[in-house]
Amino acid sequence: MLDFGTDYALSGPVTRWPRPYQTGILTGFHNEQPNPVVQFGRTCTSTDPCGYPVSMTWYKGAVKYTSITLKRASDGLAISGYRLSPQNDQFHNWSTSLSFIPQKALAYNTKYTASFQGKFNPTYGSNPDNGTAFSYTWSFTTLPPPGKLVSSSPVNGATGTSQLPSISLSFSRSLRVYTLVGTPYSALRTGGIGMSLARASDGAELGIAIAQPTTTMTKTVSLQPTTTLAANTRYRLSYTLVDMWGRPQRGTLYFTTGS
Repeated sequence: MLDFGTDYALSGPVTRWPRPYQTGILTGFHNEQPNPVVQFGRTCTSTDPCGYPVSMTWYKGAVKYTSITLKRASDGLAISGYRLSPQNDQFHNWSTSLSFIPQKALAYNTKYTASFQGKFNPTYGSNPDNGTAFSYTWSFTTLPPPGKLVSSSPVNGATGTSQLPSISLSFSRSLRVYTLVGTPYSALRTGGIGMSLARASDGAELGIAIAQPTTTMTKTVSLQPTTTLAANTRYRLSYTLVDMWGRPQRGTLYFTTGS
């Protein structure tokens, strides 16, 4: 959380968020409390998120908007959204901030252009209508879509697998190496990170040796059981790994050993 401070005698430049030319911006948000768009009758849920907020903040003074727009840079398509200011939002009424929250999540890997116009009076508690007109226009780009598992050995549902298999997983996007750890399946289900190999019939965990890459990010994961697996037995490999933007990549695959 970024706190702009409580000393309103301070002065400084306007802060824009996202920053101009910033990349890797999230596409949306949900379940925020207090809900910043409650006055518009909108809830932002995991199945119906709002778009990522765009904002401007001064260190002191009074601000009022005359126009706030967000457009897709490639074709100028206007993005529908909610305009929040000290004049229309209970959570802004004491602040020096203007915000724009898209109604729907933004598109992945897309450049957007924000444009904010209004009046600003640098004296705290003053009337913004007596201030100076301002205009700011800048662009930012959202992050790419989440990755996925593109191949594995053994493949999901494989039979006749070696009792001491060399297991490999390949992903479409790089994952953080520090998440390559052995983790019990029960911990993965409650939000943990790592990998679990277990007997499918009763969930008995097996030890695994994970090959640690020499880089901080990797698209390929290699591991092997630390003991020989039982013959003609079904096993479950589960994983929760994290990409460079902190998004989890979760999955489970099964294979059955041969005799």
